[in-house]
Amino acid sequence: MIVKLPVTREQREWVDSGFERLDKALGQRRMLNAEVILPTSDYFPEDLDNSEESVAELFGRICGYMSVDRSRADLEIIPWTEPGNTSTASAAQDDSLSAEEAEATRIAAGPHLYNADDTIMSTEGRKTRWLWRNPKPVIEKDPNIRLAHQRCFGLEAWEDDPTRTIMSIAEYYFDDRLGVATSFAHHLAHVILIGGGLVDKAYADMEQLADLLTIYLGMGIFTANAVVHAYKRISGRGIDTEWTKQGSLTEETCGYALAKFAALRGEEHPMWAEYLSTNVHQYLDRSRQWLLRPYYEDEDEP
Repeated sequence: MIVKLPVTREQREWVDSGFERLDKALGQRRMLNAEVILPTSDYFPEDLDNSEESVAELFGRICGYMSVDRSRADLEIIPWTEPGNTSTASAAQDDSLSAEEAEATRIAAGPHLYNADDTIMSTEGRKTRWLWRNPKPVIEKDPNIRLAHQRCFGLEAWEDDPTRTIMSIAEYYFDDRLGVATSFAHHLAHVILIGGGLVDKAYADMEQLADLLTIYLGMGIFTANAVVHAYKRISGRGIDTEWTKQGSLTEETCGYALAKFAALRGEEHPMWAEYLSTNVHQYLDRSRQWLLRPYYEDEDEP
């Protein structure tokens, strides 16, 4: 029986060449020694909540998992200014204030910039330049799926210290824990590639390469599961379920990339696969079978 890959020949060759490019840029040993990060309390304590402080801690953890020096990466949190928002992530805690007054107090406080000590820095006289900005969002045909391109706004560098970056994230998305973690991993991939001078920011496939790097460095479960996912968001109307489309790779491409990641590391039956979504798990299994096929078999596209 001939095993069919879930990706086209062109997609497969892009992933293969992407792994080779990352091998040359970072050294294959970094991928071979990478720890696969799981969505469990061992990596993300259950006491992490939707507060700014917890999100800053989450950012620090993912910096560590991807071997990014946290002292070179600042996090900016943009307050949620949606009318009627009752989130308490960064609102004033004074019970004497009405909801409207509490929201106004929070908005007036402006963006909060966290450094490596998870303390808020002053933004007075801030001088930065863009290393990379989020592409314009594509209009999604399915109205039930919210695009997550603007969850994070981009990556800046301080003018007086170009090796130190600032990543901005919108508080509006704090309820989407998977999406936030995935966004952090994706943007830290930009820190490694662009901030580290490994890839020119004008590289045509920069977004896809950044997502591939998260897989290469052990954050692939998050990248793959976030491609299309649902989360619960608390709003003034109650608890809403929102579907989100995130990332630049398809579930099929993520499945093949994860299979290649496992094969290169000699993992015949990766235990971490159980944490993948149903679709991605199936694409991983098909890709693993194809990678183990006798070489005389046909390579027909799906």
